[in-house]
Amino acid sequence: MTATTSLTSTRRAKRRIRILPALALAASATAVPALIGGSGVSAGEYPASHAQIGGSSHGFATFETKGDVFSLCDIRPDGYSVGLRWQLRVHQNWISQPNHYNSWGTDTCRSFGESSLPEAASIRYRACLYDHAKPGGHRPVVVEGSCGPWIPARPGVEPSRPAR
Repeated sequence: MTATTSLTSTRRAKRRIRILPALALAASATAVPALIGGSGVSAGEYPASHAQIGGSSHGFATFETKGDVFSLCDIRPDGYSVGLRWQLRVHQNWISQPNHYNSWGTDTCRSFGESSLPEAASIRYRACLYDHAKPGGHRPVVVEGSCGPWIPARPGVEPSRPAR
């Protein structure tokens, strides 16, 4: 490989890295199956919940009923991890479930299967930014004001205030 070929390849790779956040954001907003950054992660069949600071999306969470899979994508080099808060509805009460985190860094997506969900269970989820979400580190702390809206992920689930 010549120096010119290597330089051209490097420029293309940098251009792809800059374009990826915009593509991921556009794909997640449409709620149609699409691949995010070549990772094989589906954009989900429900709208994405965006973790944001100052109105700018830094990451998002989606849900796919086939396989009951949540996906978390980090799209900004901000030093925070994208986390998922989700709840299961049991007898008219929302019960918080264990959080999931994507601490793999910018331009990455991570999927989490919840195969133990009861059939036709009502759930809702939201994406938040977290500090200290690396495995084995300090307890993760949600970045104040970064959580996206609650997204109902099963038909017939009305959006409501989060459980306290």
